[in-house]
Amino acid sequence: MENNDNQEVKEIRKVRSVKRIVIKYSITITICLALIITSLLLRNFTQAVAGTKEFYRTWADSFTIPGLIYILIAALIFLINEGSLTALGYMGRIIVRTLNPYSKKERMTYYEYSHTRKKIHGYLCILWVGLAAFAIGLVFLILYYNA
Repeated sequence: MENNDNQEVKEIRKVRSVKRIVIKYSITITICLALIITSLLLRNFTQAVAGTKEFYRTWADSFTIPGLIYILIAALIFLINEGSLTALGYMGRIIVRTLNPYSKKERMTYYEYSHTRKKIHGYLCILWVGLAAFAIGLVFLILYYNA
């Protein structure tokens, strides 16, 4: 009986994990598509004739720019997790506490600050969606240069 309960708990956790992944990717893809559609609308893509260089350039730019933005955000999160920007965060925190008269005056050392920081998890979906959008943009770019 106890073995069945453990197996049911594992299955429930697995389903919840899959749901979280699907939600993360769907939100990330939705935002990326919104950026792509906004870029297309700003470039007035409806006037570009299919098969022309202008058409391919518009679509290449519309996919490449959000793709690069997502890739750079994922790289920034990676750098933050590795501790490359910890000193800047610590310095900003000290400046804000110094200028704010209502802040608590207890000071945390840099060592304490760097060890109490929490890492950001689950950002690979941003990287994969950005790479996919960038790859589609590269396909349109190749079509642009071959047209």
